[in-house]
Amino acid sequence: MQVIAASIAAHGRALPLAFTTFEYETIDFSQNKIERDFFISLQRSIGKQVCLVFIMDRGYAKSEHIEIFNETKQLYIIRACSNVIVELSIRNKIKNIFRKVTLQAGQSNKI
Repeated sequence: MQVIAASIAAHGRALPLAFTTFEYETIDFSQNKIERDFFISLQRSIGKQVCLVFIMDRGYAKSEHIEIFNETKQLYIIRACSNVIVELSIRNKIKNIFRKVTLQAGQSNKI
């Protein structure tokens, strides 16, 4: 069983907000569609009055997701290894969308 979950940070804890599950053997379409539908559903459920920031690992560094986030002006952070490259075509120009930020423990950076 695979789980896609969304949590909200509160007082140093991650409180569950929404989740969906699926099994690879039983889906009739791609996992990307399940993920995309989850993101869109979550955005609609929360509404525009709350600013969501999606924080994801490298498994979500898919151009389809990033294009949706960019089109809807959704904030996101994707944690990835230094050898991960994601490129998008924006106005017929290929752009590498990741910016490397290295932080020490306890250090922050305005994004």
